[in-house]
Amino acid sequence: MSKPSSAHARLIQVFLLCFSLSAYADDRATKHEDYTFCQKPSLPLSPAVRMMCPLSAEVPDCAALIDACEAARKEDEKKAEKDRL
Repeated sequence: MSKPSSAHARLIQVFLLCFSLSAYADDRATKHEDYTFCQKPSLPLSPAVRMMCPLSAEVPDCAALIDACEAARKEDEKKAEKDRL
């Protein structure tokens, strides 16, 4: 059996992160705890938190993280545009 490609390995990592976040969110929701990482995300967003951005819309009370993710995305676009010039 051959080694998985780096893209395949990355896909597996993302899947595991998504699965972990989902399990974490479900566990927290059943305990009625606050979603601190959603409601008061630490800025600048860490790479690990940025990987959760696509999932943040599925987590209740996560508007602050959604906004922070959008701001980070826009900042990345500005940097990329600046680098092209």
